[in-house]
Amino acid sequence: MEVHHSHAGSHGGKSWKSLLLECVMLFAAVTLGFFAENLREHHVEREREITFMSAVHADVLADIAALRAVVVTQEARLRHEETLLRLLEQRSSADLADLYYAGRVTSLRYFFLRSSNGFQQLKHAGGLRLIGRMEVIRALQTYEGEIDKLQELQSLTDGLLNRYRDQAAVVFRGTVFREIGRAHV
Repeated sequence: MEVHHSHAGSHGGKSWKSLLLECVMLFAAVTLGFFAENLREHHVEREREITFMSAVHADVLADIAALRAVVVTQEARLRHEETLLRLLEQRSSADLADLYYAGRVTSLRYFFLRSSNGFQQLKHAGGLRLIGRMEVIRALQTYEGEIDKLQELQSLTDGLLNRYRDQAAVVFRGTVFREIGRAHV
């Protein structure tokens, strides 16, 4: 006895409507998976943006605090410079201790040290591409430029302080400076 197999197709007897339905369902599942993955990736990138911007915000707050301290110190330095100039003009030996103190304090360095952990992390991780608002990117770039200018100004100030120290070494005796330093410790 001979067995005949039906060659009606490899679909196992399913109608073309059910095959079309399976195909549509498979397409819908793949498409929905694609959209879900894009949505998840978008959510992860927004979370990374928030993390980076929080770090940058902390840097800016630290920079503001450091700049305020520099301003206070520089204002005090200016007062000491004015005292030094006034005492040098008066040439009174009665104010010699004040003269030396003003000369010493005027020569001290106190510079702004930038907090850049968040900025560096943002730049090196390609985090700028995560920031959705162009005005934020421009503001960060402007801030970076202003910090660069400030550091250049500090470099010039450091050069002037070195020149002042060279001149102060001619005018003042180092042993007196050393004694003043010990007295204020």
